[in-house]
Amino acid sequence: MNNMKNEVFVLGGTGFIGAYTVSELLKKGYNVSTAALPPLQEGSLPNNVEITLCNINDMSDDDVVKMLTGKHAFIFAAGKGDYGFVDKPANRFFYTEVTLSLQRLVRLARKAGMKKFILCGSFFCHFWREWPELVLEKSAYPLARILQEQIAFLEGEGAMDVVALRFPYILGSMNGHPSGSWMDFYYQIKGKDVIEVPAGGSTMVTVQQVAEVLVGAMENGEHGKAYLVGDANLKFAEATQIMLDEMGQSNTQIKILSEEQYMSQMKEIDDRFASQGREAGIHMVTMAKVLSRDTFVDLDATRPVLGYKRDSIETWIRNTTRDCMEQDK
Repeated sequence: MNNMKNEVFVLGGTGFIGAYTVSELLKKGYNVSTAALPPLQEGSLPNNVEITLCNINDMSDDDVVKMLTGKHAFIFAAGKGDYGFVDKPANRFFYTEVTLSLQRLVRLARKAGMKKFILCGSFFCHFWREWPELVLEKSAYPLARILQEQIAFLEGEGAMDVVALRFPYILGSMNGHPSGSWMDFYYQIKGKDVIEVPAGGSTMVTVQQVAEVLVGAMENGEHGKAYLVGDANLKFAEATQIMLDEMGQSNTQIKILSEEQYMSQMKEIDDRFASQGREAGIHMVTMAKVLSRDTFVDLDATRPVLGYKRDSIETWIRNTTRDCMEQDK
């Protein structure tokens, strides 16, 4: 590799996905720089990683271009990943936070002379086309993600390769700390005699595999391509049972809700927040429809291109559950 091709910038290098990605890049001999929100926790990054503590959205365009100049690839491992409730209109919020903020960074990366831009995206962009009857584009978060992909491709056209990765549920912890969504679910099932879960299932992937995928996409991905990633297709009841077993709650009963039952519960949530002037990034009724289906994928479709290894999803579910239990002490 020539000198510039060895230089990689990771946005969010101290975060959940970013930290694993930085580690994977270093293992493969790349020089890594990153920008992350302060404060920097001691030991969160190796000493040979160049770090700028900042909110990149508050930096001037000139300062961002200066920071990116001389780098070959930009790995976007940050951004808005939560699709919870926000003040109305949700469309405006997610368009601003997800779509426009990313468009600016792609444009500035191109201006800095970078040749690759790798985007952590969402598998909602796949199922938007797979299941048009769900009209996912009527919810703010999927729409923002769909627009984010397409605008990023157009911003890079002719000057910089832009590659999108469509990720599903991501398993893992960072320094023993699971993501907030996994902690939330842990508390939902802890100590319960009966647990209600939707009828569907999902593909899942580990955070280590995500790091491998991001590096593989940087090395081998094609401009304008969106790669769907997964390592195991599991029913939600199956994944929940693994967690319960690890928690010592093997006698807890799992009740599987029909789509109609689940939609009824979710409509109540939508209505309650609507009365407060708030709405979800994905309408809860729409989410009930999604979670009642199997968002399964072809597990080997993109592996030859992206080069990530198979792993034990069950082991990662158990390890993540143990980390939740440790945090609960």
